Amino acid sequence: MPDGWEVWYANNPAGGAANNLLDPDDASDKNQDPDNDGLTNIQEYNAGTDPTNPDTDGDGMPDGWEVQHGLNPLNYWDRYSDPDGDGLNNIGEYQYDTDPNDPDTDGDTMYDGWEVDNGLDPKSSSDKEGDPDSDGLKNYQEFNLRSKGSDPNSQDLFVEIDYMSGHYPTQSVLDYIEGYYSARGIHLVFEIDEQIPHDNTVTDSEWSTLHSTYLDNLGTHKHVIYAHKYDGGSLGVQWGYVGHPSDQVIILDQECEDSVVAINVLAGIAAAAAGAAAAAAAAWLGPIAAAIAYAAAFAAVWSLMSATNWQIEAVVLMHELGHSIEIINLDSNDDEIYCPKGWCVMAKGSFTNCDNNPKYCSQHWGLRDLSSVTGP
Repeated sequence: MPDGWEVWYANNPAGGAANNLLDPDDASDKNQDPDNDGLTNIQEYNAGTDPTNPDTDGDGMPDGWEVQHGLNPLNYWDRYSDPDGDGLNNIGEYQYDTDPNDPDTDGDTMYDGWEVDNGLDPKSSSDKEGDPDSDGLKNYQEFNLRSKGSDPNSQDLFVEIDYMSGHYPTQSVLDYIEGYYSARGIHLVFEIDEQIPHDNTVTDSEWSTLHSTYLDNLGTHKHVIYAHKYDGGSLGVQWGYVGHPSDQVIILDQECEDSVVAINVLAGIAAAAAGAAAAAAAAWLGPIAAAIAYAAAFAAVWSLMSATNWQIEAVVLMHELGHSIEIINLDSNDDEIYCPKGWCVMAKGSFTNCDNNPKYCSQHWGLRDLSSVTGP
């Protein structure tokens, strides 16, 4: 170190006690660090920094730390740069004691900046498997789904939909259900994935094959298959979820929708005929009684015929999706106890009473539990 450089900093009024450690007659002071910034005097000289000031450029990062990590201790503005692209700038990396050249300091597959932003510890890999919001998604899975809005501190529910030809999901139905869940604190995302081979009747063994073959998001998404017809002996119904709530495949059967509408129409015609007969039989009581009979028949027809394909798809998808997050009451035989409230989507045939606003009753909604394992 040149004598003049040592004398200059030995007499620097801003250096304080550090000045006493610089002596042009003492060769040993080359290895001293009077300002405790991690750089010895000889290193300060070579870097062009001030040996009496731990932060020469005043950017909040010690000179030694900057040199150690390849930054410029003479450039104030590099505090705002992010060389590893992890979302945490250099001053942040210094404050959290992370590596500004490694996007994942603790090696837990989650970026340092993302961990800091979400209240996790960028220096501990133990939080990788955590699930602070109890939505069944581990923190590292939430990180991988961040581009889709996943948040480790707010419940998320992702659903992959595959469909057979002619059975494409109704977008307005998906939009309605997403909005319904969102308004109640669950970030629901339906992802229409791919068309799968048409099968006139899907059996138990076939749905299992479809599930394992076409689910692209194993471990993070529920799985819905819009099929032509489900004919599983273990289920006993055409349109519904398979197995217990922990199973992730929901079969939506288009033939069931079509048959429900057809049954409604036939029942409506029958009710109209019955109403007409009743009115005729009551005609001797007078026109008022006849009018009452006709009105009752009309009301019955309207109720039975009012369910549209949109309502049926929305109600059944909400019903079966509800099962996948534990919204279900079971009797001692593990059979579903349907909701007695006719307007609740957990009621049997509730699509005739839901209008265009299908919903869960508070009792059933209170059963929800997203923390169950997402993957099969």
